[in-house]
Amino acid sequence: MSVTPWNRIDPAISPFVNLFSQAGVAAAAILMNLVVLSSVMSSMNSGVFSTSRMLFGLSREDQGPKAFGKLNKRAVPANALYFSAACLLLGAALQYFVPNTVEAFTLATTLSTILFICVWLLIIWSYIRYYTTRPELHAKSTFKLPGGLFTCWITIIFFIGMIYVLSLEPDTFKALKVSPIWFIILLIGYFFFYKPRNKK
Repeated sequence: MSVTPWNRIDPAISPFVNLFSQAGVAAAAILMNLVVLSSVMSSMNSGVFSTSRMLFGLSREDQGPKAFGKLNKRAVPANALYFSAACLLLGAALQYFVPNTVEAFTLATTLSTILFICVWLLIIWSYIRYYTTRPELHAKSTFKLPGGLFTCWITIIFFIGMIYVLSLEPDTFKALKVSPIWFIILLIGYFFFYKPRNKK
């Protein structure tokens, strides 16, 4: 920001490449592309690994399709791995449906932000339910949330405020309108694949 004012940044050019180019580094674009590609590949690798193992665990807990719980000869959940890789490729295909790179990036990051907010809202609501329905167990807990219910409600208000902020801009509002599709998919998966265990 001290080199290029924020209102003069070209979205089509990486600010890092622009910085190094102005510093006289001719191979700035190549160097930054190598850094970005290596970090992206590392992120993709960890994402596919964690997602495939999560699908495997859900399947073994009767909360997902049985196919994801099968292992191949090398004891790898191959079906879950292939499905995770396919979802990753679908995410990459977003660039073809939304040719504008900046718009595609904004759509993907905003949608991820909305989903993370919803996940944390569920976690906080679960804590509130635990706090109110099992006060005796909460009292015995070694690690308690500082502030208790007050902190929970402050966090919920903050997250709702963030969703409101996302609705103010046209590009982030698009992702906000698309996000319910993901929750519909989750509901379908819940009602079709989740099998509650019989309580003894």
